[in-house]
Amino acid sequence: MFLSCDIGNTDTVFGIYNNLDGNCNDEEKDIFTIYRVSTSEICSAEALFNTLSKLFLNDGICISDIKHICISSVVPSQNQFYKLFCSQLNCHAIFISSVSRTGINLMVENPDKLGADRIVNASYAYSLSKEFQIIVDAGTALKIDIIDAAGNFKGGVIFPGIKTLAVCLNEKTELLPLININELNCGKNSGNILNDNNKDVNNGVSENDINSSNTIQLIGDNTVKAIQSGLLYGTVFLIEGFIKEIQKQYDKTECKVIFTGGLSNIIAAQCRMKGLKIIDGLWTLKGLKFLYKLNAARAKSQM
Repeated sequence: MFLSCDIGNTDTVFGIYNNLDGNCNDEEKDIFTIYRVSTSEICSAEALFNTLSKLFLNDGICISDIKHICISSVVPSQNQFYKLFCSQLNCHAIFISSVSRTGINLMVENPDKLGADRIVNASYAYSLSKEFQIIVDAGTALKIDIIDAAGNFKGGVIFPGIKTLAVCLNEKTELLPLININELNCGKNSGNILNDNNKDVNNGVSENDINSSNTIQLIGDNTVKAIQSGLLYGTVFLIEGFIKEIQKQYDKTECKVIFTGGLSNIIAAQCRMKGLKIIDGLWTLKGLKFLYKLNAARAKSQM
């Protein structure tokens, strides 16, 4: 079995694949199961082993069946736990970084400072489609990245994510409450302001996630609703504005935009843009499998 590990600042997402074979376009069909745990829970290799063992046990998976692991980490303090864990399992592990084989050119000032998740997302996008694309990763941080038709990663934008904004607003004020981010999940055409006419492709996101009956109005008639509107539509308008300016700067009347990350199901359906919109919460996990195969093949050829 193959294990993808996406270590984020808030959550770590694990994806179990039955094998390493198959077409990249059919990655989702081969995912056995997905697990999401709080990153702070993993405080040692032993904690990682125990956490995964319990999760696997519920699905009848033996942890010793994991033979291949690919890891994307934006939390360097966690890496030591995973290295020891992989050593204990005696499995082949690859950590993605700027020196990994990716199939793209990292056209940024300091490639070694580039987050592994951004590398994974961009390289997977380019492997599937050799065209200009924008990638929106909505997590603890909101990242908007650009990969062009020549495979050049141009860089991007980093902004606090919805959950980060909610926590900051609560901590820095005396009266404003902490908003439950899950309550922001609203229908595709909910509210009275947004109506998206472009074609969507939803991968790794259930229809229940996208088409919730909740409605967030633009103008809130109480404090909670006002904060909800600010968090949701403030983020939506930010993304829309950046996409519009990026398309203008690169002379694109429209382009493909990929939405991923833990909060992609909340904001993606509300964003209006010109071009194909892909919503895929599993994008990084699929990209990790792609990069593992790419880098394992290079290592084998060098032996």
